[in-house]
Amino acid sequence: MEKVTQADVAKALNISRTTVARALNDTGYVESELKATIIKTSEEMGYKVNTIARTLAMRREWHVYCFLVSYDNTFAEHLAEGIGAAEREFAHYGIKLHIKRNSPTDPMKQVEAISETLQTKTVDAMIIAPMLVDEINEVLEKWAKKDLPIAALSLELQDKKCLFYVGNDHYEGGRIAADMLAKLMGKQGDILVVNAFNEYPSLASRYAGFIDKMNNFKDIKIIETHYIHSLEESYQATKDTLKTHNSIKGIYSNTDVIHIANAIKETSHQDISVVGNDLNEDIKTYISKGIIEATLHPRPYFQGYLVGKYMCIYLLKGQAPKQVNTYVGYDIVTETNLDVEQYFTIMTEQ
Repeated sequence: MEKVTQADVAKALNISRTTVARALNDTGYVESELKATIIKTSEEMGYKVNTIARTLAMRREWHVYCFLVSYDNTFAEHLAEGIGAAEREFAHYGIKLHIKRNSPTDPMKQVEAISETLQTKTVDAMIIAPMLVDEINEVLEKWAKKDLPIAALSLELQDKKCLFYVGNDHYEGGRIAADMLAKLMGKQGDILVVNAFNEYPSLASRYAGFIDKMNNFKDIKIIETHYIHSLEESYQATKDTLKTHNSIKGIYSNTDVIHIANAIKETSHQDISVVGNDLNEDIKTYISKGIIEATLHPRPYFQGYLVGKYMCIYLLKGQAPKQVNTYVGYDIVTETNLDVEQYFTIMTEQ
């Protein structure tokens, strides 16, 4: 059987080969109805159609709804900026990425927002940084179309409906933090651990990684562990512990350490090593002052950009990432590289 050419398609439709080429390769304007006819005829004749061109001809725009968590405003902003960079890259294909933020203090609002969006909006795909995983999965099971593309961002969704995940390996992040803190303490001494929002799988995993790694250091003792449900609680927990335990040489929290740093600042304990998570202006200030030794930067801009780009490619070509889980790694930030965030912005805006 002879290979079908663009000239064959043009002859069948009694139009020019140039018009067929523009439609099939998306290299110029062709009236939308004619473009759809050209692509349909080409497929019927056995011509291999450019996937993106076919997609563009069949519809004009897509709506991707992105649900983010604002544990830290800077973190959420950088996620959104990364998603925005991906949207700009694919804007000419008519893909729109709508961003919705929710606070961890009221996680049910995120569940309700996802449910409402599925019931009231035209949804072509979803990107979710989930808080209440079980509740979100129930909503998706009830309202999402079976073939709706869904990606998890920053926090794993752990559901069969999820096509792929982009973010950190939180367990490994906890292990890295433990290793850093132990080395800063000379691998000996007493530490305080603040375990926050342990009901969220990602933070529980980060805590578990820290504990598992820290158990390897026999001369380091966890004096006290506080389980808290708001970041403000970490301030009082730290002050109370420092009043009763003068031997504390290190402090770890599986989430924001700003309130911990505030508590240290107000005491006479200036020889405590603190390893943080995330990166914002307050953390940078405390690193510069030596109150926080280092922090793990989870590369939120890069996370947002990759998940947005992967979803756009999936919508256009039907191709998911080769790996189900894309782990973006961490930057270890000290006073020498506080401007680390700009590198990913420069890289994706070229």
